Amino acid sequence: MTRRIVVALILTAGAALQQPNIQPRALLPQKAVPCAEADALLAQAKLLRTQAEIGERQLSALKAEAAPQQPEGKNNILPLERLKAWRTRLSFEGNKVVSAAWTKFQEGGKAEVDGAEAGWKMYEDAHTAPTGAKVLECWFSTDGKTYRLKTKATPRAEVEKLLKVEQDAFELIEQLSKKLADAERRLADAKGPLDMIPRALARSLAMDELDMAYVVQKSCVAQAEPVRAGHFVDLDGRSYFISNRGEVESEGERGTFAAYVTN
Repeated sequence: MTRRIVVALILTAGAALQQPNIQPRALLPQKAVPCAEADALLAQAKLLRTQAEIGERQLSALKAEAAPQQPEGKNNILPLERLKAWRTRLSFEGNKVVSAAWTKFQEGGKAEVDGAEAGWKMYEDAHTAPTGAKVLECWFSTDGKTYRLKTKATPRAEVEKLLKVEQDAFELIEQLSKKLADAERRLADAKGPLDMIPRALARSLAMDELDMAYVVQKSCVAQAEPVRAGHFVDLDGRSYFISNRGEVESEGERGTFAAYVTN
């Protein structure tokens, strides 16, 4: 009996080994289940993107409107309605002198000079751009020749800064001059060699500081020179200082000009 049971178990195990391997069943793709909350979030995100795009377009339009406009010839460069004329005296080599009375500066870059054809414009160049200044260029034709005048237009804030720096340079020289005078008195009052050495060094240092201050003062005076003679005018919503001196060119000839205003 026992022998029959063992034989039956062996036959059953052999049959099981001869069956093919059972492969796992592939999972079928599941359909997305609609979710009302997810759909609402997607719709809200889409709405926010649309609103952001509209906001960016509106902001760009506002920036374009707020950008400073520089239409050529549109300003009240000289308040000639309260003045008779802005007169210029042009000087060339050989004592050649040409005078002109600018009676009108109009929008669009037009002007009148003693009834002759004339014009003007404002622009920046490599020298004026860093300070916000501009070049005022005027031209007029007379006796078959065209004359072009150029001078500097400096913003009021820059003028005030240049004049303040110049004033500070003069005050510094005054302070250092007093310091040097005090050092010289102390050196004269020295009681002996050991007392004289540090006082002599202090005097030498004071002299060096004063010499350097004079160099700085010379530079400050030169920078303030263009804004020393002229007058302030309003231009494109800003106050500019128009220098009364500049350069002039006419058909290859170069010279200088001086300007003044008649009441």
